[in-house]
Amino acid sequence: MFKAMVLIWAVSAAEPVIIEDKLGPYETVGQCFHRGAVILRSAFQVTNFAIAKGETVCLQNKIQIPKGNKQQQQKVIPDAGRAV
Repeated sequence: MFKAMVLIWAVSAAEPVIIEDKLGPYETVGQCFHRGAVILRSAFQVTNFAIAKGETVCLQNKIQIPKGNKQQQQKVIPDAGRAV
């Protein structure tokens, strides 16, 4: 899964503007870069600043869920009518 971020450098700005995509994540890097291109085109159309550079970055999400033993994975929920 890939998450899109767009960086835009204006001529008069010292730091880039970072736009995070709220629609992702995307299954392929191609889909991610396509979404970044759509965001860039929209940003170029609505801004009044002179833009020096626009760039799309696709971050790969590789979160691993740790595997614990079965006792850690099971939650024991007591019955409502029984004293614990």
